[in-house]
Amino acid sequence: MAICHASIHYSRRNNKKKRAKGAGRKIKATPLSERPVGADNNSQRNDYESVMLATRCICATHDISPGPSGSTLDPFLYWPTAKTEACAAKLIERYQDLVKYAEKHYFGVTEMATKWGSVVARKATNERAIQIQYIKAIWLSSRSPYHFVTNALASEQTVTSASSGPIQLSENIQHSGIESVEDLRNMIKSDKMYTNEVLYDYFCAGLESGRLKQSEQMTPTHIKKLITVAHEAHFRAEIWFALSIPAYHHRPHKQWIATRKAEWQRFLELVYRDRKDNADNAHLRRMQSLDEADQNSDEDNSNNEGLDPKYFKE
Repeated sequence: MAICHASIHYSRRNNKKKRAKGAGRKIKATPLSERPVGADNNSQRNDYESVMLATRCICATHDISPGPSGSTLDPFLYWPTAKTEACAAKLIERYQDLVKYAEKHYFGVTEMATKWGSVVARKATNERAIQIQYIKAIWLSSRSPYHFVTNALASEQTVTSASSGPIQLSENIQHSGIESVEDLRNMIKSDKMYTNEVLYDYFCAGLESGRLKQSEQMTPTHIKKLITVAHEAHFRAEIWFALSIPAYHHRPHKQWIATRKAEWQRFLELVYRDRKDNADNAHLRRMQSLDEADQNSDEDNSNNEGLDPKYFKE
């Protein structure tokens, strides 16, 4: 597996549009063995280690796709907040070259994690907040072709008063049979989300679009190749939270982290069952729908506005 693993994404709906500046940008990390460290220069080493750990933190946070069979790493999502070194230890242990570096320059992972614990935890928290902004921009912003709702984000509120306007379902979500925002939240927090063809299609298309950080575009693909169960649970939980009230935002304190983690753990089992029971059929229906859409598009293009074939054929 590459040091900074990222999926290659492609959007069928938006393939003619340029991606937003910075979207899908990948960070490539040079192997440590190819970047010598001035072991006798503490300032140089501190600067190097700070950049190195920050880079790996970004890579780990946005590494959401399953690896080759048997090689998928544990998700870099949660760690014991009571231990200041826990986040750094989880990050270092994720990469064998970092483990070797810790063994060479420290008395192992624990000492290096203890030194950098608070720095890595802060970077990881900030990077996850950035990821959540990407999630909202893809599925909750009316400017995205994959949005579930409108009027959910503070920047898109239709009223400018103390009381926010209500969140509204997007037209296609309404046509799918979902009647209210609460119905949408219940569907997202269930083991039946994949059974709604529009919801499943929009969720997959957003993952394939290249709009997530550290991703590129990808052709329509089975969801099991796009995102791990653990990360999908995280994404769905964050969307579910954000749909609770207009302009939703959370407060980053320990009690809230515990609440969010508990909710994520509930989503884990729901997503697991959804995959097990519904993923294959959902993927089959989606591919059939896309094939039909492509055929209709070809037929529309073949009309050539009624022109005689002699004008466009040799």
